[in-house]
Amino acid sequence: MKSKICPVCGSNMVRNGKTESGKQRFRCKACGSSKTHSYNSDSKELKEFLDWLLSKQRQVDMKGGGRTFRRNMAKFWSV
Repeated sequence: MKSKICPVCGSNMVRNGKTESGKQRFRCKACGSSKTHSYNSDSKELKEFLDWLLSKQRQVDMKGGGRTFRRNMAKFWSV
């Protein structure tokens, strides 16, 4: 994992616990500012969508009847 850079002063940030929702919290040792960081997983989800699209797998055969898959992949239907 790359070290996070403080948006205020530009120095490295360190992990500082988690939020109530479970996201990692980071704090800058130099200036004391705090932020949370979330990862963009769009490329991973796009690959999963394309793999499904080009396969013979049906959504109904997926775990949970494909509901989670449909919810996560809704943004790719316009592609």
